Formats: sequence, C-alpha cells, structure tokens
Amino acid sequence: MDSHPQCRCFITPLIPGFTPPASASGETWLAKQDEQTQRNILGGHYDLYKSGTPLGDMVKIKQDKTWGPTVGVRPLKEMAGAGTSAAKGVVPVVPAVPVLPVIPVPIPATVSDVADQLHQVVNFNDGAPDLSKLSLRVAEEVAEKYKKVIAKYPGMAGKFESLTVEKLSKNIYADCLPISGDNIRVNELFFSDVNKFESKYAKDLLILYHPEGTDYKSVVTHEIGHRVDGVLTFVLQRGIIKNNGTIEHASTEIRKLVLKKLKLTKNDIGSNLSGYAAAKGDREFFAEAFAEYIDSDNPRPIAIEFGKILDEFMKDLK
Repeated sequence: MDSHPQCRCFITPLIPGFTPPASASGETWLAKQDEQTQRNILGGHYDLYKSGTPLGDMVKIKQDKTWGPTVGVRPLKEMAGAGTSAAKGVVPVVPAVPVLPVIPVPIPATVSDVADQLHQVVNFNDGAPDLSKLSLRVAEEVAEKYKKVIAKYPGMAGKFESLTVEKLSKNIYADCLPISGDNIRVNELFFSDVNKFESKYAKDLLILYHPEGTDYKSVVTHEIGHRVDGVLTFVLQRGIIKNNGTIEHASTEIRKLVLKKLKLTKNDIGSNLSGYAAAKGDREFFAEAFAEYIDSDNPRPIAIEFGKILDEFMKDLK
C-alpha cells in the first residue's frame, strides 16, 4: 500500500474468529463533516472539493528515494489553474489516483473490552477472563500473546481453561496449573508494575537465565507453551504412561528429539537455550523453547529445531 511519513493508515489483520466491522471510506467520512472541519483538512483545496473535484484528483504518488512510492497532496498550481477554475465552476480534468478505504481495527476502550475480544479469539472454557487488575496496556500485551499463538495454531482455540490475575509468590512471574486444566495465572505483583518487571527480566537475560530474543511479555508465551505441552500430551495423546502410573509429557519426547538432531546433551541446554530450562526439566525446556520460537525475531538452532518438530505434531490438532 502506498504511504508517506507519519501516515495514519494501517493494514487490518485478519484474526481467526473475529470479523472486522465494516467502515466507510475516507471520502464518505469527510462528506459528513461540517464546513470548518472540511476546511481544516483540505486547506486551499476546499473550493475544489465543493465544486465537485474528487479527493483522488487532489493527491499524487511520487517515487521518493528513501520511502519508495509516496502519497502526497497535488499542489493547486499543478491542477490546471484550479485556484481560479473552481470559482468559475470548472472542474479540472486530471488523472485520478484511487483513494483506498481505511478499515480501522476496533481499539479497545477498556480492559473489559480487551478481555471480551480475547475471549472471542481464544474461547476460554471458563468464559472471558477478568483482567481488571491490569492496566489497559498490560492487558493488551497479554492478549496479544494469546492471539499470536492462536494465529499460528488455530486448533488451540477452545483448549484453554482460564486466565486469571492473582497475587502469587514474589518468586513466580506466572504459572500454569495442570491440576486445574492448565489454568494460567499471571502474578499481579509483577504485571501491575511492568517497569520493574521489565528491568528484572532484562537482568535475567544478561545472565542467560531466559531465552534470547524474549522479553518480560514472553512470560505469557512461556505459560501458553505449558498448555500446548498439555494438549499434545492429553488431547493428541503423545504422553506416555510409565510403569509407576505417572505420565511422561510430550515435552520429554520433543526434548530428546531436539537434542538428538542437534547432537547436544542435557548439559548443553543452558548455553543453547536458557539457564532456567537447564535447571528445571523437560516441561520447562518445552516452555522456554516455545517462547523463543514464537517471540524471537532470530531464534537459535535449538528453538528452530524445536519449532519444526512442534509444527509437525500440531498438524493433528483440530
């Protein structure tokens, strides 16, 4: 789409389960405004507009060496004497440049709106989550992580039990409880003070405790990863029931496959993924690799190989 610096147009993403509302074109919207608003927007082109000149005739596209195809306003002097012809009721004939309609993404006005829109995408079993303890910014950041995963794995819609905001231990960012259907809880102590949270997470990154290319928001992705592990284990039945009756999660199988493919051992997990993954076992390996695979712009080989295996497994999820 042709654009220009400081352009306020944007492309509307198509989100599974959500239909963008229909909206009028810019030209239709402008026609409904009062005279003063139209004058403020059009400036010297107002008389031409009132005489019947389409908005498309008032713009042009030039090739900018920095920005490429760039939309700009066509000067009056280029419009065949438009400054005087408009007064005479003469509409100058110039090649029309189409004006693309803008379809706005609905901007949530409240945290409750964010929760409702998130529920439309995720379809939580317990209904729309209560995010009222979060700021609008943080609620949107949490929601974005869920939407990103659902966009990649649509079959995960309807597979989440609930999302809650609770005061947990000061040593826990968030958790995912398998005993309650993998309910995800984010810790109000951290998510209510994101500046402090962001700083603490960044310090952990410096000592390689979390995956490269992630940030504090990836804590949500990490917990979603636990739920994906649960779905692979119990829904797609990739778990293994051991002789003692315990269940070996799919994360164990995937960890073994990843390390074998890359010719690594458990001792290499810390330097190739994260200290947390190395210290906490297969389920945390899965969640940390998932966070890097989903959130990093430049995932490392261990996350890439993890993603290849996961994507293959997830093909069976409907």
